[in-house]
Amino acid sequence: AMLAAARRSGAVVLAGGPDAGLRPAYYLRAGADAVVPGEGEAASLALVMALRGEDYRASEALLKRTGGIHYLDAYGTVRRSEGEAEGVDIARLPRPSRDPVETRIHLQRWNDLGRRPALSLRSAWGCPFPCGYCTNSAFGRPYRRRAPSAVVDEMEELVYAYDLERLLFDDETFLTDSLWLREFAAELTRRGL
Repeated sequence: AMLAAARRSGAVVLAGGPDAGLRPAYYLRAGADAVVPGEGEAASLALVMALRGEDYRASEALLKRTGGIHYLDAYGTVRRSEGEAEGVDIARLPRPSRDPVETRIHLQRWNDLGRRPALSLRSAWGCPFPCGYCTNSAFGRPYRRRAPSAVVDEMEELVYAYDLERLLFDDETFLTDSLWLREFAAELTRRGL
């Protein structure tokens, strides 16, 4: 219902994530203009850039030439666009947008709950292990990790900007790479954090 409502409002609707990647027909028939399977940063960006040049109208021709997506053709048949979306170097991804006012409201909510304020960040995406029961294996999510210095840069920025006592890591497997952890600890020590 939400996809159809968004489509009726005139928005171009893009669906992503594990379920949409497994069942693109369901999402497309429910109102999505396109489904981005797997890690969708590059395909999503390519699609948005293509839409900008077409007054944000998702024509079949535009969808067909945007690599790495599923769409419905004029006959209602699910199609996969030509080509593949390239993976994105996580070093090139921007940090999350943290509006100062909204971030301070978020931190105040921690205080209101009687807890020490915290913000979250990520040092890695995916998982290096091929466990048969896990969605990471099923969807082929590659394991990618940011450089320790980049993670410490972000930590330093957050601690000083928001006077934080703690940060939360949203990584699925933060402690699995001992070499990375040694480099990370050395960088924290070097900066006196």
